[in-house]
Amino acid sequence: MKKLKKAYEAIEMLNKLGLPVSKEQKDALAKMENSYLKREVIPFIEQEVQKKVEGFYNEFYIYVSYSKDNAVKVSLIDNTNNSSKNRRSAKAKSTKTRKFTIRVIFPNGRAICHKQVLNTLIEVVEFAGPENVMNLKIPSVTGNLVSPELVDHPTYSRSQKRLSTGHYIQTNSGTDRKFAQINTINKKLKLGLKVEKVLIDKPDQ
Repeated sequence: MKKLKKAYEAIEMLNKLGLPVSKEQKDALAKMENSYLKREVIPFIEQEVQKKVEGFYNEFYIYVSYSKDNAVKVSLIDNTNNSSKNRRSAKAKSTKTRKFTIRVIFPNGRAICHKQVLNTLIEVVEFAGPENVMNLKIPSVTGNLVSPELVDHPTYSRSQKRLSTGHYIQTNSGTDRKFAQINTINKKLKLGLKVEKVLIDKPDQ
């Protein structure tokens, strides 16, 4: 946020001096804002909402909008109307759906498919070796997916889970991100895993 504040101050200074703000400068500022939203705001919203809705039976869609004039507005999209138009609109506005979990089949034939995807990710990391995964430097919201210590952040430190070796894994991410992380671990360490997405409402085969 410090960098963003400095960027805003620079833009404000140009405006006060009557100097034009170029398209390149505006584009650079937009990229900085998007990066901050992805790194700080979205993970925070996901974690806080998850605390409130844990155990909900039905899917729901929340739409968040912002403008300087109207500030932040959060709307619950009506999911009781089953028209295809409303469903398409809800999915288009939703940044995350929880339709899938992840199944991993190990070389010996053992399969795991935890309801909480973070447990599947943790088990894969334990199988691969936390230090081996740490050395891959797989990105997460706090830097490295696996690190030797807790981060100094009140939100993200809570989503770090301690591994058997004493390392910590950052679990603050969606199913798609975890799916990509598991595939990266599998490919780079040549683990021979079979990784697939599974619909949550379908029984394991």
